[in-house]
Amino acid sequence: MRKEDFINFYKGFGSKVSVRTNDFKDRFYDLIDYALRNTKLDKSHDEILKKIATSKEYYFNQVKYIYRLLSCINAIIPNYNESWLLFGKGGMFVSGKEINNDSSIRNRVDEIIDYIITNIKTDSNYIHSDEGVITEDIFIEFINILLIDDRQSIDLIIKDRFPDPNYDRNKNEERVFKIEDKYNIDIRDKYWLIEEFQNFIASMNRLKKIIPGFNESWLMFDEGDMFEKTEN
Repeated sequence: MRKEDFINFYKGFGSKVSVRTNDFKDRFYDLIDYALRNTKLDKSHDEILKKIATSKEYYFNQVKYIYRLLSCINAIIPNYNESWLLFGKGGMFVSGKEINNDSSIRNRVDEIIDYIITNIKTDSNYIHSDEGVITEDIFIEFINILLIDDRQSIDLIIKDRFPDPNYDRNKNEERVFKIEDKYNIDIRDKYWLIEEFQNFIASMNRLKKIIPGFNESWLMFDEGDMFEKTEN
């Protein structure tokens, strides 16, 4: 993860997340249409619509944030398998071994962190890194920096984290502190990330109580069919 990677990340980042969120909405409404046509579901049409209506906007906002988090991780560890991280499907990488992973989201986050520590470096001048090594704390810091939604703020943080001879850290110390405080940089840890994913998975499970058996990888990533295949 180099200085240039942070800068390049923002080229089209917001629009890509918006496209993914809108595609999710299309699949979400397709799923609701199916549920309303399916007379085998235990719940009536009115029950389904009532339960969906009260939580729909929350789903959309939560999903948009999850897409942001997943994209931030992809900036650090390119081409990892998002469906594996969220749902334990397949291997850590899309091209890797296809296995059913029974580990918890906490364990999968730990696996991601272990992989990054072992295999990925940052620029040697990153102020919190020893010889370019990415630690668990730096991994979380990277995500928090990438989540900054103000371009001036992200530009200043990048200058602070990758200082050059023309950058005056003392002069900018107060401004940097305010940005760090606003975006919780250097405060959050891996358990914040785990909790965000756990809350999302809980939301998917609540949706499955309304519409049993749908494929969450299809809903989130357009992978596979709308419903999980079951053994006869």
